[in-house]
This record gives sequence, structure tokens and C-alpha cells, in this order.
Amino acid sequence: MLFRSITALPTKTDEGVIRQFNGTLDAALRGVGLRISYIGSRGVNMNYMLDINKPRASTTPFTTARKPYPLWASANEVRTDGKWKYDSAVVSAQRWVGVVAFQASYTRANNTSNYANTTDPYNVTNVWTEDGADRKSYFTAGATVPVPLGKGHAVLGQAGPVVNFFISNWKIQAIATLASGQFYSPLFTGADPANASQGFVTQLPDCTGDPNAGARTLAQWFNPGAFTIPGATAGRYGSCGMNTLEGYPIHVAHASASKTVAFGETVKLVFTAQFSNVTNSPHFTIPNNNLSTPN
Repeated sequence: MLFRSITALPTKTDEGVIRQFNGTLDAALRGVGLRISYIGSRGVNMNYMLDINKPRASTTPFTTARKPYPLWASANEVRTDGKWKYDSAVVSAQRWVGVVAFQASYTRANNTSNYANTTDPYNVTNVWTEDGADRKSYFTAGATVPVPLGKGHAVLGQAGPVVNFFISNWKIQAIATLASGQFYSPLFTGADPANASQGFVTQLPDCTGDPNAGARTLAQWFNPGAFTIPGATAGRYGSCGMNTLEGYPIHVAHASASKTVAFGETVKLVFTAQFSNVTNSPHFTIPNNNLSTPN
């Protein structure tokens, strides 16, 4: 009879160290304020957990006796040898045209770690993986337009005090965002081709072609013919890496209008109206990425 699980912790647990560094260059060119920045981070001794109670990939069929710890259903180990790195270049610009302010910014980033794929406990930190929550490219542009109004006053009754107030500018603001999609992985569900697990598993397939070949449509976002499912007796894991596909991009615009009414020097009333996704453009999550399903 197998016990449920056991967890191993290192005698000395390092929480990991993250080092951040950046450099910025500011310049003015023909009335445009420019800023170019590099932002970087490095992480070492990052913590992660994985099940080490799996035999090595082999053509030998799986049996419980092949497990390193056959008395346990799973043996989880906390490791502290993970690494993480982030690099990005940011270019931003700002310009005034009369009373209208324009801003734009573009970020090109690369965010990876070497401990994301723990399917094979014998080969973890030798493969670097894109962060699934990040985006490679991110662009924003916006403008602020003030609409000036005048001063006024209110008389509260013939014998009452006179309250002077100033109706400040209306401000109309707009911002648009364009960004690449988030990363995700192709998968399959079936018998373990590495013979390291019992029953069906969900793992990475083999990469055998260009996943971006052909037109990219909502009905078929990537080319499924670029992947094959390893045979049940392959004795290895799939050759694809994690997060090798890009999902649906961002292309959205928002607008707002605000107005401030000041009553004297201490009391202000702010009215704001916001309009999200003014073009009513639909956005989608990642597509079906399991090759074992027909759609």
C-alpha cells in the first residue's frame, strides 16, 4: 500500500536574491522630450517544488518498482537553485502642441526563468522558459486636451455671504494600448511517452514545424500541424519548450472627461466620465491548446 506523499525541505532554505539595475538617458529633440531606459533584474537561489518520485525516461514500461521511493505515491522536494532574469528596453516620448499634451511609450521585454518546467525532475534548470504572464511588446499612446471655461460667482441671498468659485478646465483624455499576446504552451493528453508516470498525463508534444505558418484566425490561432504527439513507447518527453506560443494581442482605446469645480480654496467637486474600450473591440483568452481535442 502506498502512502500519500512526503515532502523534503533543505536544511538551509535560502529565500533567493533578486538584483535590480537600470539606466536612463533623457534628451530633448525638436520640442520632443525623449527617455530611453534599460531595466534589468537577476534572481538566484529561487525556490520551487517538484515531485522527484519519478523514474527516468525510458522505453521500459512504468512500474511502481521503478520509482526512486516506491513506498510513496509522491515525494516532493523544495529546491533553491532556480534562476530568473528580466531585460527590457523602454522608449518614451512626450510633446506639447499648444495646450495639448501627447505621450507615448514602447517596451520590449524578455522575462525568463529556468525552473518553470518541472515535468522531468532530472532535467529542470537547463531549459529557460518565457514567463506566461508577460508580454514581449507593449505600446501605449495618449493625449490630454484641456477645455478652458471661465470664472463665476454665486450670491446666496441678499443678506447672505457671497461664495466665489472658479470652474476649472474640462480635461478630455484618451489612451490606446497595443501589445503582443501572452505566452502559452502546446499540450497533449495521453499515455506518458517517457514511461515515468502511471495513467494519462498532460505534457508537451514534439515541435516539428512552424506554429505560425498560415493565416492566424480565431478559428485556428496556431498551426496544429507544427506539432506531433510522441508515441506511447518513445521513452522520452516531448521536444517542445513551455510557453512557445503567443496568444491574442491587446488593441484597445479608452477615453475620459473630467471637470473640477472649486468652491473657495478648500472645497472641490470633481466630475468624471470614463469610456472603456470605445471601439467595442472583443479580446480573447488563449485558444484551445490541447492537441488531443478535436477543436
